[in-house]
Amino acid sequence: MALFECKVCNENYSDVDESHVPRVLTCGHSICQSCAAKQMSNSLILCKTCPEETITKVRDGDVRNLQKNFGLMQTIEMFQQDLPLKCKEHQYNLAEFVCIEPDCPSIDKSMCRACEEFGVHTGHVMRG
Repeated sequence: MALFECKVCNENYSDVDESHVPRVLTCGHSICQSCAAKQMSNSLILCKTCPEETITKVRDGDVRNLQKNFGLMQTIEMFQQDLPLKCKEHQYNLAEFVCIEPDCPSIDKSMCRACEEFGVHTGHVMRG
């Protein structure tokens, strides 16, 4: 199992191949755009990862209207460059978490512990 892959099709996410761009579901899980399109029925997607039934309503029945997981895409890009992830707000800290809060206004989703505890991402849903 690869580190950055869709849990439905097991294909690697991509920031270049639009069909494998990670899209965020209401529950916070991500699936690739291709799987989102295949799983959508009547503008609804059932999350296959959640232990409980979680449904995402897709605006206008177009999976491109689902939010891209920019934090994950940024992390993938950094890993491809083989650079350590640094927090944009606190350059001296490593970015240990990725904000997956659907309504997060921050453009940069990678964050350090200080951002998670005291910064713009306080109280947000995150992955570490």
